[in-house]
Amino acid sequence: MDYIADQGVADQGVVTVVDPMAFMTIDPMAFMTTQEVAVTMRTSPETVRYWRHVGRGPASFKVGRRVLYARTDVQAWIAKARGDALTKS
Repeated sequence: MDYIADQGVADQGVVTVVDPMAFMTIDPMAFMTTQEVAVTMRTSPETVRYWRHVGRGPASFKVGRRVLYARTDVQAWIAKARGDALTKS
């Protein structure tokens, strides 16, 4: 991991280590739950879980026991599904 040392005090024999991730803010609206994906897709949460199980749904990740979906991944998955449907017509 790369850390940044504060050069202002490094000359005095004191080095401050700063974790760059400490400044990262996370937008809680950037992620969706299984229920929210189901509502967006007008289907049941069970169907979304099945899609995840067979690898057909949007990319997901777990935080503890909670499954989350990045809103951008859901949007990209929908766009890909629309594109695939349009090319088959």
